[in-house]
Amino acid sequence: MSVDVLQQTFRVNLDSAVMLAKGFRQKGCCGTNSSMVFLSSASALVGVPATAAYAASKAALIGLTKSLASELSREGIRVNCIAAGMVQSEMTDQIRVAVGDQQFAAIVAEHPLGLGTTWDVACGAAYLLSEAARWMTGQVLVLDGGFSS
Repeated sequence: MSVDVLQQTFRVNLDSAVMLAKGFRQKGCCGTNSSMVFLSSASALVGVPATAAYAASKAALIGLTKSLASELSREGIRVNCIAAGMVQSEMTDQIRVAVGDQQFAAIVAEHPLGLGTTWDVACGAAYLLSEAARWMTGQVLVLDGGFSS
């Protein structure tokens, strides 16, 4: 892994979240009872070969979530995070091509409930942003089809 790859991965996955949170905090941008949801990865919770930069950046996002939740709770702003497993997407299609069908089948088999969909993650985010989660902050909602179990 090159330093450039590591830095780019952190810029995309962590620095962007910090800047979004900073923008969200600008005067007049949000009201009380606001909520932020970041997208981490089950890779931040489970060791996955060949994903060190990605996993580290997503683990850092979990740390950011917990720190911001503590800092912003006094202003009525909740901050939570979703640690998603592998979902069917263009990125997943690229992984399938890169590793081949046999290896990809082994990856899918690591998810007892199969691969998720973007809808599965969106429903989790909708919950975290809703009034139903009004007493929840600084938490990681794991949506990974049983991968981390």
